[in-house]
Order: sequence, then C-alpha cells, then structure tokens
Amino acid sequence: MSEFVTPTSVKDRESIKKAISDVADQLILIAATNDVIKDTCTYLKDSFDMPTPLVRKLAKFKVEQNFQEARNKFDSLEESYEILVK
Repeated sequence: MSEFVTPTSVKDRESIKKAISDVADQLILIAATNDVIKDTCTYLKDSFDMPTPLVRKLAKFKVEQNFQEARNKFDSLEESYEILVK
C-alpha cells in the first residue's frame, strides 16, 4: 500500500471521514443486495430445482437487454438532436 500523509486541516479530515462513511454505507448495501440475490437463488433452487448459474445468467441477460434498450433510445435521441438541434 502506498504512503498516505494524513491531512492536518480539520476540514480535509472531515471530508475524508464523510467520504469513507459513504463508501462504507454503499458496501453495506452491496452486502445486503448480495444476500437477497443468494436467498432468491436458493428459493428457486429449492422450489423449482433451478440451477443458480441459470438464474444468474437469465438475470444478467435481462439487465443487459434493458441496458441495451436504454442505450438504443439514447442513441436515437442523440442522433435526432445532432440533426435537428445542433
């Protein structure tokens, strides 16, 4: 790990403290989300004998499809903007 010189400014220290707290809060949310995903995969495995890798792959496809749809809409909007407004 690289050397870090702790700032002497109280304002800088408070800023760092808040940023670290924000990162910690996000890590807690990630852990909670991972628990929900794990519990859901377990439910599907136990209830329907659905393999966890299949559940994850299908969910990933769904996310990517939605992302691609949003991206396509944005590209279309951007193209219209470039032609009509710019």
